[in-house]
Amino acid sequence: MATLESLLYDKLAATSAITDETSTRIYRGRRPQDTDLPAITYQRVSTTAVNHATGATDTAFCTMQIMSLAANQGTARTIADAIKAALKTWTQTSVAPKFAAPPHLQNDLDVPEDPDYGEQDAPWMIAQDWFFGYSEV
Repeated sequence: MATLESLLYDKLAATSAITDETSTRIYRGRRPQDTDLPAITYQRVSTTAVNHATGATDTAFCTMQIMSLAANQGTARTIADAIKAALKTWTQTSVAPKFAAPPHLQNDLDVPEDPDYGEQDAPWMIAQDWFFGYSEV
């Protein structure tokens, strides 16, 4: 069975408006040290199983965070907007996990500096939190 993370990577990597900016720099978790910008990182933030009175179901809700990283706000926003365009109508019904509906953008936040970097070398980041409802079968 595919994972939500692998399906998300495939979707981002297959979207030319994204790869025109990032090339193949799409990473699960943290961006490897000393890799070029712009880039994308993504991670699962939380998963909630859906249960009912008779027990567990195969349905879950998940929040994935996708970070657009670039040397400046304009490029980071271009990437974030391309992600939004790609995901807001994405349906996944051919293999599990199957989506109950397209992902929903919950939050879009500009983060102008990262405390792990010196102030002048900090990449501009835009964090997007995406809500997925899906069935695991």
